[in-house]
Amino acid sequence: MRSEPTIYCLVLYDDFELTSSAWLKWITFAQSIFRLADLAISHMSFKGEASKGEKYVTYPRTISNLMRQLEERNPVEWVSLMYLPDDYNQAIFDFHLNLNARHDQRGIYARKEVIESIGLPRLHKQVEQYHPLEKYLEAEASRPESLFTLTRGLADASDYESLKIFNDTRSGK
Repeated sequence: MRSEPTIYCLVLYDDFELTSSAWLKWITFAQSIFRLADLAISHMSFKGEASKGEKYVTYPRTISNLMRQLEERNPVEWVSLMYLPDDYNQAIFDFHLNLNARHDQRGIYARKEVIESIGLPRLHKQVEQYHPLEKYLEAEASRPESLFTLTRGLADASDYESLKIFNDTRSGK
């Protein structure tokens, strides 16, 4: 059985624009987080008119497709950028850093050691340069899928034994 790493998340909640310029601003922000972690974006997935977003494909191959969609002003629903090691089996379990965005949230999910290498004060400072830390959730768990379901509102915190919530400022929680 595979040992499960501790995954940290910081998710911003708001109504984000889905315009080309807003997506470009978010991608620039995401690249800055990858640089802080001294990692390169290796894989990407997005959902829009030209992509169903069903699987992660290498970043160089996918970013050009996304940029073409943005230039043509085609709608993009969500974008996810990851660093996956060469020997990964399943993206959901093997990523080291994942930044994803949709209309209502922007999320950073990372292995705990990646966050420790960045440092939370540096991470918070970088995030605040992109968007204020007002409505957000900051937590960690030993199962990444539990964080994904929790941050999307598909599960309750009490459903997960390993979950630790550090900050939750969504709707006065």
